[in-house]
Amino acid sequence: MASAYCARAMSTLIAAIPDLASRHRRTVVVGVHLLLAAVAYLAAFSLRFDFEIPSIELLRFAKTLPYVILLRLVALEMFGVYRGSWRHVGSRDLVALALATTAGSVALVGLLFLADLLAGMPRSVIALDWLIFVFLTGGVRFGLRCAREGQLPLQGGEGRRTIVIGGGGAAEQGAPWLPTRSGAASGKCEPAGRRHTMGCARIESHEAGQQAASPYDGEVL
Repeated sequence: MASAYCARAMSTLIAAIPDLASRHRRTVVVGVHLLLAAVAYLAAFSLRFDFEIPSIELLRFAKTLPYVILLRLVALEMFGVYRGSWRHVGSRDLVALALATTAGSVALVGLLFLADLLAGMPRSVIALDWLIFVFLTGGVRFGLRCAREGQLPLQGGEGRRTIVIGGGGAAEQGAPWLPTRSGAASGKCEPAGRRHTMGCARIESHEAGQQAASPYDGEVL
């Protein structure tokens, strides 16, 4: 009885996570970046000292970590990194992330100098922190996009490769049913799981039904 109740409560909690994340998106995004900033800074110290951080360097890490987190979050906000959609992350978002991280690292050096905390700080830690933070943050963003689009190495991506022409927001969100070529006239549909949707496109200047020449050998809907 108790185990069944716990199982139902756990399933309800898991089902509510996407809805909570959607309603509190900004809080979740800021929290993720805060965590990644702390992890990247700790990893930079760990790599610098071969994972045997001296006690004096641990004390330096604890003293300077609040500055790192504060400047990272402020720089990301200034460069508009929080405003981007993780569903459609691209090279422009990666450039903004790199610029924000660079600005934060430069500001960190200046702030530590003013706070008299720069003396003795290993310069390689700042460089490693920059590299690891960009790698982690960019990896999380692109990883979520790939997971959503079914492009991770462990995900199937099975079915006939398909490009959806038109369809607006419904197509971009992955409509659960797509018409077959042979059944389009009769209105028959088959599950989208039998196709591997490669992307969506809109027809702007071509007439409906007209397709441009392309080396793509899959199916166009």
